[in-house]
Amino acid sequence: MRTAACIFFLVLTLSLGAQSYTISGLLVEEGNGKPAPDVNVLLDKSSLKTTTDSTGRFKLAGVAPGAYKLVFKNFLFEKKVIDVVVSNGDVQLQSVPVKPFVKQLSEVIVTTDEQTFGVTRLKSVEGTAIYEGKKNEV
Repeated sequence: MRTAACIFFLVLTLSLGAQSYTISGLLVEEGNGKPAPDVNVLLDKSSLKTTTDSTGRFKLAGVAPGAYKLVFKNFLFEKKVIDVVVSNGDVQLQSVPVKPFVKQLSEVIVTTDEQTFGVTRLKSVEGTAIYEGKKNEV
């Protein structure tokens, strides 16, 4: 009787610990609300990762209950990290905004000493070289 009760509680504990949930949501550009496609979505403390689809939606399945950091990375957008707590159900994130990655480059000024910049013609005769020819036909 005692071993049967222990086995029952062990199976019950394992089944409760084996529960998994999903984290899903929508990723949008900050400012204009357009979907952010092809952004990598990583869940820290786990090997779960995915990519947003063409509509900016993502879904991570098989998430165990706990506190996580959700990381969004892409070369077009700044890296964003948000905290997510999974407890008793699936987590649905509505419109997570990401900033477009913009880098201001320093100014470049091009100067020249010559007035004629670009294509010029050679002189007909320069030193001992002749750069001009004439046709002569009869």
